[in-house]
Amino acid sequence: MIASRRRLQLAIIVAFLTTAFVALAQQPIERSVPASKDAVQSALQAAGPTSGKLPILDGFVADPDSGLDAYRNGYYQLSVKVLPDGPDRSKIRVAAKVTAWFESKNAQQSGYRVLSSNGRLEGDFLDRIEQALTPGASASSSPSTNAPPPPKPSADSVPESPGSISAATTLSKAATPALPTKKDTAEFASNESNERRIQQLKQQVNDLEQVLRNQAHPDNLIAVKHSGTPVYSRPFEHSTVILKAEAEDEFQIVTTAGSWVHVQVSGLSRGWIARSDVDLLSSRTVPESSEAPARAGTAAQPNAAAAGFQTREENSMFPGNWAPLRGKTVKIIWVSSGAGGNGDRIKLTKTMFRKAYPELSKTPSDLAGVVVVFDAEDGGMAAATMASLQQWNAGHLSDTAFWKQCWLDPADAFKQKD
Repeated sequence: MIASRRRLQLAIIVAFLTTAFVALAQQPIERSVPASKDAVQSALQAAGPTSGKLPILDGFVADPDSGLDAYRNGYYQLSVKVLPDGPDRSKIRVAAKVTAWFESKNAQQSGYRVLSSNGRLEGDFLDRIEQALTPGASASSSPSTNAPPPPKPSADSVPESPGSISAATTLSKAATPALPTKKDTAEFASNESNERRIQQLKQQVNDLEQVLRNQAHPDNLIAVKHSGTPVYSRPFEHSTVILKAEAEDEFQIVTTAGSWVHVQVSGLSRGWIARSDVDLLSSRTVPESSEAPARAGTAAQPNAAAAGFQTREENSMFPGNWAPLRGKTVKIIWVSSGAGGNGDRIKLTKTMFRKAYPELSKTPSDLAGVVVVFDAEDGGMAAATMASLQQWNAGHLSDTAFWKQCWLDPADAFKQKD
């Protein structure tokens, strides 16, 4: 018993040192703002929390070599430093530390680990600081009689979305300072390059808002009642246990089937938890699956086909290994479908492609394609490149030719049966 305790203590020390070294390796993100250090310090109070629990890790951290499926209980903490950066300017340096519990088959290797932030937490906090500075900066700054009046915003520089106003204001301030210096003039000499940068920043703002709407504030969460609650791969008790959840662990609901709840574990990973083991955290009505209620020890059996519907969407890295989209950013559309046959799934996939392309083609973006992911027990994904979607929507490709250019995983999930 004593030897076991010493081994456990040694494992804890090693894990702590590893966490410390990784935390030191986290690189902060810096941003220079036209405000004094005291003004920035005051704005920090209005910028929101600097720590909290992450409902999921996907979209906020860089994927570790072991993948995210083995991690849970994500928590972030922001470290903020304010440094002078010239007359009436300050440099804000933000670093994010993200920790999560790593569940290993070897109990001695389990423990909290530090994950690398992908920059979204830091960027969002910096945006909130600038938003808090905007009203105070305009009120406290004394106008110069020699300074030219600020130019009126053009139609291209004003975002249509109210949620993007703060980002657009920041860009306007950076691009048209009241008293331009030689450095500022050289930086914005090329209008074409500046316009591309503005479009990229607007896209980043839209992507972050989409992540916050779809991930940070879901309104269909359940919480696990007891530690050690199993999450199964299928809706019956003798299926494979994906993981054992801790008390108060939260999961987003995909759908329900009788005495089972289908939940999102992480990213594309899904699992099933018994209804009696969870509490519903919101009053939102969750759609009941067309699967019949499962009794203990038996799988839920499908009934008649039910119409599919979109549950959420996000811009993220392509989740597959298809060469045309590998490593590229795509629009991912999550669909909850009934128990219809593969023919119904093909029709629903094409409908989602038809619906997504016109909207994406209206605004310039770096999206390389569209992916439709089925939130169902048997899963399934279908992907198409923007080039194929353009040819198909223009009528240059038939339905059959377009479908042959799509990526299907697994292919049997979309195979038309005779």
